[in-house]
Amino acid sequence: MNDFSPLRSRRGLLAKPHRHVDALQIDETDVPLGASINNLLRWVRDRIGRNATQGVDWRSGIDGLRPYTQRLWHEHPRASKRRFLEHARAWWDGASVPDGSGSRSTHHPGA
Repeated sequence: MNDFSPLRSRRGLLAKPHRHVDALQIDETDVPLGASINNLLRWVRDRIGRNATQGVDWRSGIDGLRPYTQRLWHEHPRASKRRFLEHARAWWDGASVPDGSGSRSTHHPGA
């Protein structure tokens, strides 16, 4: 008997496994520090799109931002964070997968 049941988010999205990729090297001067949340998301989408045309996986771009994510997050007011989370939650939930310990590890899905 197979007890496997795919994990789904509260909105019905299937969990997506995170494949290993090397982080893109992103210079701090290229990151739009201080930009509004909308401009930041536009920058991330544009950067991932440009990289994709060169065959670079979107995960590399997200992993390349990790050194800056705390600073980027803390720069934004609570209302902006709340709006961002309302829109990103379904994708975030769909990108979290079991890590084998009984908890769920989350991986950034693309912005």
